[in-house]
Amino acid sequence: MTITGERWAQPARSRTLRLGEYRLSYVYDGAIQLHPTRFLAGPAEGEVDGKLLDEQGYLVCTVGGLLIQHGDRAMLVDAGQGLHAQTARDQDIEQLGYFHGGGFLGSLAALGVAAGDIELVAVTHLHSDHIGWIEHLPNARVALAKREADSDPDRVAPFVHRTTYVADGEEIFPGVRAWHTMGHTPGHTSYILQNGTHRLIAFGDAMHSSAQVGRPEWSSFAEHDGEASTDNRKKIIAELERPGTIGFGVHFADVPFGRVVRGQWEPVDQL
Repeated sequence: MTITGERWAQPARSRTLRLGEYRLSYVYDGAIQLHPTRFLAGPAEGEVDGKLLDEQGYLVCTVGGLLIQHGDRAMLVDAGQGLHAQTARDQDIEQLGYFHGGGFLGSLAALGVAAGDIELVAVTHLHSDHIGWIEHLPNARVALAKREADSDPDRVAPFVHRTTYVADGEEIFPGVRAWHTMGHTPGHTSYILQNGTHRLIAFGDAMHSSAQVGRPEWSSFAEHDGEASTDNRKKIIAELERPGTIGFGVHFADVPFGRVVRGQWEPVDQL
């Protein structure tokens, strides 16, 4: 299988693979440009692999979520940005370029799933590009760490009446368990789907770019606790190196599914 260089630096399209009895799909919402040496703390100019940069020199960061289907049931890990489009200049954020959302419900429909079919949204953390469509998913319960909810009650308020607080290791959906990976935010949580000898780790914003797989010491400028974030990133990468394990990088351009091989992200399109 050939992975073209362009995929590393363009927004994701909807991609689907099967993990045993589960159907896993990337649900595209939008994209954000990340400045490689302002958003990431650590790399020097020119140190980030050029294949990851768009024509304007930004890292391409896709926004969306992971759809997990099991029989006639469906859940999401994260729920995109919502209706949004602007440039960083509008908010004077030097770490970002242009960013936009809006495609999430259309992407779900293209996958044959209606907004009302989603029974659960597992939230990795409460940043706006991960909770944008929750209010448009009328039947979905919300799962997140209580520590995360307590850190930003205003953001939880619109859906607090349907929120469940999940403990580390708790099963929230058949085969899906929470893994507290604090650092990016106070209650950041990854989610592990186990199916026999195979598993998938959806690690949220523990990593924003595949560049961090080989350089886990590169944190983002927005970390709540940079040391904890780096420690947990290293733990996640170690788990991704184990046999039978793939990862889901929600922000990883058009290579969202992958495995770690010799310290590098290797895209996976089928199992």
